[in-house]
Amino acid sequence: MAFVCDAHVHLYLGYDLVPAARAASTRLDLLFREACGDLSAQPVRICCLAERFDCHYFRDLREGRLSLNAAGAQCRPCAEDGGLCLTFADGEQLILIAGRQINTVERLEVIALGASPEIADHALSFGAAAAAIRDAGGIPVINWAPGKWFFSRGRLVRTR
Repeated sequence: MAFVCDAHVHLYLGYDLVPAARAASTRLDLLFREACGDLSAQPVRICCLAERFDCHYFRDLREGRLSLNAAGAQCRPCAEDGGLCLTFADGEQLILIAGRQINTVERLEVIALGASPEIADHALSFGAAAAAIRDAGGIPVINWAPGKWFFSRGRLVRTR
């Protein structure tokens, strides 16, 4: 089984989820085919959310407070915690994984992959945020960007 994943996706309440998810699904298919050259494989498509402190799209969708607003589209929990499976009318699927973007005291952006702990921006140090993410059942992830890997922030990341 093949997988293709975008590990840093932002969704906001103004978005209509089904067209946004369809566009993500189509783009993931294109990237998969370019990378693998396999035109027949149907990869599992995954989008990992990086929700800001003031966004709760995943939670609201999981708890039924958001509607898909599309005939035939369905949303159900995945077998594992932290995931939702979106199924479109034609049977195509996209998996959404819970995730939270946390800005630390040191101005590092850490993603809580697979969990959505309620942590205010700039409230915790890098080490404390990583520990809180692990305590919530998530995986702390640092996105690559030159400013995060050089100078004082880069030294901080390397020490953890």
